[in-house]
Amino acid sequence: CSSDLVATPPSLLHLVIGFMTALVGDLLARLPSNNAWMSRHEAIVELKHLGPEVVAANAGTIVKYVSDTYPWMRQLAIEVLAVMEPAPLADHAPEIAARLTDIDTGVCCRAIQTLTNLQPEDFANYVSLIVRRTSDEDIEVQLAALDALQKANEQALTPHLESLKLLATDDIHSIQQRALRLQDKIEHYLAELPRVVVTLQTVLPARMVTCRSMAGKSVSDLRFSPSSTCGELRNYIAEELCIMQLQVKLVLEDATLLSEAHDHMTVEDVLGGGCRHNFNAQTSGGYATTR
Repeated sequence: CSSDLVATPPSLLHLVIGFMTALVGDLLARLPSNNAWMSRHEAIVELKHLGPEVVAANAGTIVKYVSDTYPWMRQLAIEVLAVMEPAPLADHAPEIAARLTDIDTGVCCRAIQTLTNLQPEDFANYVSLIVRRTSDEDIEVQLAALDALQKANEQALTPHLESLKLLATDDIHSIQQRALRLQDKIEHYLAELPRVVVTLQTVLPARMVTCRSMAGKSVSDLRFSPSSTCGELRNYIAEELCIMQLQVKLVLEDATLLSEAHDHMTVEDVLGGGCRHNFNAQTSGGYATTR
């Protein structure tokens, strides 16, 4: 390409895009809704070559074909929508996500792949739906789902760790290896999360938990019933501090760590006290030391 070529002025470029959009819009509006699928197919194929702006301008029409009777039309429509930039694609992601359960393998796989084009925060909204496809009876769908999940952020993947651990023992090597990579990714993320260590102390019969920072400042006061479990207490503290439940570590005054295995036990049973207790939960080590 010659270095002395003059770039197309933005105003002219927008004019060209507007003209192409009008032509395509008119073409799509005139497409028959009967069995003349070849005409619809050819028209939508042309859109793939006209760029993301033109596709975005006609997305409202294209997305209708995502639920077309013919599977090749559904797949093609999703492929064309995938040309768009992440922001306009997000507007039509629900329609694409609806094809994750499509009976056609190609449509389902294309829908999975297209959702990975979204921004991470938007893609996170569909991670749970994609995880379900990892147990699909079609191995192609399973692999497409596992490959897509590699692009998800760790926070969105964390709730699905147990499901992925199960897949990591699958007899099929390709599934096993993909699941293991996801498991390692999540576990590494969890290992790096800061922990809040909460010490439970028997004080007064007010049934109150006070969570204090390292500086001794109270950051939350939680009232609970005598039947409250350690798991509920852990969840309450996590919500108050806006952290994940697994970041809260409960310990007794003698430094005994209460693991998640104790979550079903009541707080008073763990402490060996009666029904009338007030527990002072005081953080030690702040947000970043104890693992």
